[in-house]
Amino acid sequence: MEQLEQFIEKMKTRFSEIIQKLLLEIFGENNERLDFLLDSFNKLQPNQQRGALAGSAVVFFLMIMMGIWIYAAQVASLRAEISDSFSTLRQFRSLANEFGMENTKFTLLVDSVKGKVDATSYKPYLDQLAKKNGLSLGQLDERDIAATEESPLGKELRDVAIDVNFDNVSLPRLLKFLTEIEKSGKYLRIDDLRIRSRYGTKLFFDAKVLFRAYKPA
Repeated sequence: MEQLEQFIEKMKTRFSEIIQKLLLEIFGENNERLDFLLDSFNKLQPNQQRGALAGSAVVFFLMIMMGIWIYAAQVASLRAEISDSFSTLRQFRSLANEFGMENTKFTLLVDSVKGKVDATSYKPYLDQLAKKNGLSLGQLDERDIAATEESPLGKELRDVAIDVNFDNVSLPRLLKFLTEIEKSGKYLRIDDLRIRSRYGTKLFFDAKVLFRAYKPA
């Protein structure tokens, strides 16, 4: 109802503007053209006055028809604008609903990740898991990775890189350790793995693992 009232008010305003422009074109500023026409008409002979009246009637009729045509064109234009506005409004509401649902999913996902990641350091967890599998952690370097501006997680979670070195480790134990990490649900993932053989033995190796993880921002 409110939009219909706005449409009617807009139509009234445009029609009033059209009428004012037509009157201005016909009569001029302060009706100066009308005064000039009346003076000229009074100076004409009766037969000339009749001809002038007939011509004026034709011109007036044509101008009325032109005004109606302009009015109809303006109405059609307004209808098209309102139709486009309603279509845009429907699309906006649809997108707003989709955004709301996706934002809810995103929030639930972030909350789930925050509930499973370590807020301080991953070293105690990795050290405990290594000991469980008969391994001994070597040097461990944990550092933040700058988030890109396009990353939606940047304001909620920090991306962390963790370099871990293992010296003199057997491949079966290392594989079991890495498998348990992948299945831990702590969003720790293996980003890079390098294994180097040790001189004088074929059973033990030196390994360097790069993990990627998240921390609350």
